[in-house]
Amino acid sequence: MRGADACAVEAVFENANDERIASLLASHGAEPCEDGRLLLKRVLPAQGAGRQFVNGSPCTLSVLRSLGNLLVDLHGPHDHQSLFSRDQQTHLLDIFSGAESLREQFTGARRTLLHLQDEKASILLDEQGAAREVDLLTHQVGEIEAARLQPGEEEILLSRQRVATNARRIGELCSQLAAGTSDDENSLTSKLKDLSRLTRELVRLDSSSNGIAQACEAVFLAANETYARCPILLLRARKRID
Repeated sequence: MRGADACAVEAVFENANDERIASLLASHGAEPCEDGRLLLKRVLPAQGAGRQFVNGSPCTLSVLRSLGNLLVDLHGPHDHQSLFSRDQQTHLLDIFSGAESLREQFTGARRTLLHLQDEKASILLDEQGAAREVDLLTHQVGEIEAARLQPGEEEILLSRQRVATNARRIGELCSQLAAGTSDDENSLTSKLKDLSRLTRELVRLDSSSNGIAQACEAVFLAANETYARCPILLLRARKRID
C-alpha cells in the first residue's frame, strides 16, 4: 500500500524435508521445520535495513538466499539458472550415481583431515616458538655469564654512570677547589701556613696548646691533599667530556 511504513513478504513451503535445508537451519540456529513446513518472511521498512525470519527465527539475508536457492529455481529467457551452480551440478550427479552416502563419508573424512592439519600446524608453530624462546634465553644466559657480574657491581656501575653524566660539573668543582687551595696569597693553603706559623710560636710559648697546633697541621695537610687530588679528578672529568 502506498505510504505504508513497511512491506512484509511471507512464503510457506510444504514438504521441505531436504537434508540440506535441515543442515542449513541447524548450522545457523534457526527453528527446524515442523511437519515438513518451512516459513520464510522478509520485512522491508520504508527506512533502514530489512529483517529476515526463518520459522520465526531472525536470520541474515545470506541464509535466506541460500534457502531460496534450495527451494526455488529461476527460469530466464535463455537457460535453466540452477544448472550454472557448481554445487547443484554436484548434487544432481551424486543423486544420479547413488553416491550421496559416499559423499557424506568423504565430506566427514575431509573435514577431519583439515582439522588434523590445522592441529598439526598449530603444534609445529608452538614448537618453533618454543625453540626460538630457548635460543633467546640461551643467548641471554651466555651474555650474562660472559659479563662475569659480581655482587654489588650494579652500585659501582651506577656510581660510574653518575660520574660520567656529571663530568662537566665535576670538572668545574675541581677547578674551583684547586684554585681555592693553591699557593697564591688568598688561597686556603696560604692562610693555613700563616696559622701554622702562629700555632708553632704559641706552642713554643705555651706547651699546653700543642693540641691546637696538631689540629691546625692536620687541616693544612688535608688542604694540600685536596690540592694534589683535584688535578687528577679534573683530568678524568675532561676525558669523559671528550
